[in-house]
Amino acid sequence: NKTKATCRHGRARADGRIYNANHNCREETRNKENHIDHERTKENWYFQFFRDRIERHKGGQGGFDVIDHERQRYKELYSDSVNAKNDRYIKSGHKEDCKTTDDLYNNKRTTPMETILQIGNTKTRLDKITVRNTLQQVGAELVNELKRTGFYVPLSMAFHYDEQVDHIHLRGTFAYRNKDGHLEPNQRQA
Repeated sequence: NKTKATCRHGRARADGRIYNANHNCREETRNKENHIDHERTKENWYFQFFRDRIERHKGGQGGFDVIDHERQRYKELYSDSVNAKNDRYIKSGHKEDCKTTDDLYNNKRTTPMETILQIGNTKTRLDKITVRNTLQQVGAELVNELKRTGFYVPLSMAFHYDEQVDHIHLRGTFAYRNKDGHLEPNQRQA
């Protein structure tokens, strides 16, 4: 049998609304979903990326609030840039153009990008342990490779073992240093 690995990227749904990040790591939110096998949620793993560390959360213990975490990281990463731009807008008489880091987080062009990785589909007959080990290895390699570029900042990652097909959700932001040396979210520049 041939089995393919799938990788999808996106920031927003077809209707333009940005993804609800709490679907990935907050079990309170996942419990409202019909397609989740709630008996297997305890098998999930959730990762929270900080500037200097990674926190790992085991499923069945509630997970963490991804939106709050990502908003905090956006403040850490992008406040200097936002504040500098706002100062320029105010000085030039365009206070209405001022933004916050929450505005960046909620804008579908600068909200975190979500990548979903999976091996096979519902018709694939693969050993679950092999799939999970491979996903874990691929997830770790992908995060390390993206971080190595210097432009990608991982924010959160979830290994979902409670749906029909095991998969990973990786959320991150692309950042680059502008001419003033401040980080800005911009995939194209990065």
